[in-house]
Amino acid sequence: WVLAAALQFSTWCDRGCGLLLAMSRHLAALCAPRVRVCQLPSFLISGQRRFGTVLVRQSASNDQPLRRRPPAHLGGASLRKVTEWPPPVWLRFLVDVRRSHPSVPWIELMEIAGELWDRLPLHQLQGYERDFEDGFAVALKNLERHIDSGRKPLVRLNVVKPPLPATALERFTEEFYATCSNTRRRQGVNQDLVLREWKELSKERQAIYEEAHLRDYEKFAVHLLEFHNAVRKAVELDRIISFLPSRVPVFRDPERPIPPMLTFAKFVKDTVLPGERGISERVMKLWQQQQQEVTEERKEASALFYKRLEEYVKSGKEHSWIHGEKPLRPVTAYQRFFLQFKFMEQGLTKQEKHDLVGSVWKGMTEEQQRPWRDRWAAEKADFERQMSVYKISGKHEQWQGEGGISDGV
Repeated sequence: WVLAAALQFSTWCDRGCGLLLAMSRHLAALCAPRVRVCQLPSFLISGQRRFGTVLVRQSASNDQPLRRRPPAHLGGASLRKVTEWPPPVWLRFLVDVRRSHPSVPWIELMEIAGELWDRLPLHQLQGYERDFEDGFAVALKNLERHIDSGRKPLVRLNVVKPPLPATALERFTEEFYATCSNTRRRQGVNQDLVLREWKELSKERQAIYEEAHLRDYEKFAVHLLEFHNAVRKAVELDRIISFLPSRVPVFRDPERPIPPMLTFAKFVKDTVLPGERGISERVMKLWQQQQQEVTEERKEASALFYKRLEEYVKSGKEHSWIHGEKPLRPVTAYQRFFLQFKFMEQGLTKQEKHDLVGSVWKGMTEEQQRPWRDRWAAEKADFERQMSVYKISGKHEQWQGEGGISDGV
């Protein structure tokens, strides 16, 4: 009975210590800050660098994680509208751990998940990788189906998906098949025989295959991340281009005079032969000799260009190209009055001219302003009449389809 009493007393002490420890933890949680950044395990640190920060909210009623949205260049809400992309490996593993520990708070759960992740066997890690690859392949197929349903993709992906490296057992199997004799091949070589030979290998020999697999797997992970980023960028670029109009305006009239080239640019074009290299010293020497002559040619070409441009503008072709046959809005009375004084004071800036002409215009009486106002009223009435005819004629839509708009991106 003495031994039984001692055991009962030790049980009561353990329960009391556990209760005191739980109460101390509860009081510490109440006194702690409401939000803090938890110490992430190793398997989440790599995910934090790639997919954003994970925050944990400490609450007496609900312990739920707060995750920031991933950066746009790593795939955001815009990509989810196109197809459903699979979660990353570390997030899938964390969900599995959560299912096996549904009542554990998130801070303790991530500590447990970190310990399990560090002890995770290689074949289970490869299983998570294969699940992610399968989900990613399905997402790509859905994306291709989505694109093919409406239009062809505008962006071509020039990156090839890297192949999954062979495991240590696969490397040994390939080497075993290559080294076994023809007689043994005829007798039959099955997987059980390969596994038996693999188990009979020493740990040093197996470590050689494992190290070779890990080296190739590190290179594979880098290439795979580059491939995924290239795919996401191509999808995002294709989505942006899809919103661009298939018909864009042509910004220049073919009949508009072309301004002459710059003096030095034209000289280099006329002097340098196609494919010629090392010509900087020779060109500069010739430029110093012929600079005056080329400059005079440029002045003559510029004078001819401005003369043709003035004729082009006065002919009305510039206005018809920009607006079609849309009537030109008349200038106001003050604008016409300002044009008369625009070139009178050459030493003033534009703002100073406006201030000067504005003060003169405000100092004039209504009788003095009447000539400009009467002309503007007559031109405005004529403009409104022409606009009413233009709106019901459909000439603007015809100009958009034929004159100022052309196909192509």
